[in-house]
Amino acid sequence: MQEFLSYLLTNIVKNPQDVKVTETVDGTNYIYNILVHADDMGLVIGKEGRTIKSVRALAKAKAIKEGIMIRVELLEPDGSKRMRPEDMPTQETVGDVAESGTE
Repeated sequence: MQEFLSYLLTNIVKNPQDVKVTETVDGTNYIYNILVHADDMGLVIGKEGRTIKSVRALAKAKAIKEGIMIRVELLEPDGSKRMRPEDMPTQETVGDVAESGTE
């Protein structure tokens, strides 16, 4: 899977020598962290996140075929994780926290 992701990404970016894909095993889950050159972040993310979503979909299809569970994360050039839109708090969850009095 690591080689597959590297292959996909090196064919998308302008700086293929800077593509790094690392694999971490967390129990039964495989986590793949992608790090690319700062100039290539926009290419990898794509318009409205379509490119990275497609990379994730292809990786998940391959993972299903291999019988494994995976997560693909795109790291910022400094190595930190970018919050995905589906992981961001929604208005409902922000309201729930405010109503409960906890932060």
